[in-house]
Amino acid sequence: MPKYQDASLLAHGGHYLDIQSGAVVPPIQTSSTYARDEQGELYNSSRIYARDQSDNSEQAEAVICQLEGGQASRLFASGMAAATAIVQSLRPGQRLVAPTVMYWSLRSWMIDFCNDWGIELAFYDTDDGADLSRVVRAK
Repeated sequence: MPKYQDASLLAHGGHYLDIQSGAVVPPIQTSSTYARDEQGELYNSSRIYARDQSDNSEQAEAVICQLEGGQASRLFASGMAAATAIVQSLRPGQRLVAPTVMYWSLRSWMIDFCNDWGIELAFYDTDDGADLSRVVRAK
């Protein structure tokens, strides 16, 4: 893909083009899953679940990735979904550092999850600029 200025990249959205219709925006699929044959193989697609594998989200992820200069990006339905995906990727014995002040439900869930899975959870005070350094080094 050619290198665009950010405004051009956002305006063009990754240059989606539907050859059959000429549409420049991917269609929204209202189905959440895809058909399989009698052997369980997918029909004409490698996608298995539309919420995380759709032309719409993949195009947006590609644009965000290019804007941020990253190797990959993922979109989530909410901040809670994104945060839980990250926390659930940790293994027992690993350590998570998080701000003391955050969305209460996420904080409560993180405390329970980390306790149940043997993940060390350490909080830092965002009002104290040096506290993050202290908490990170405290291991």
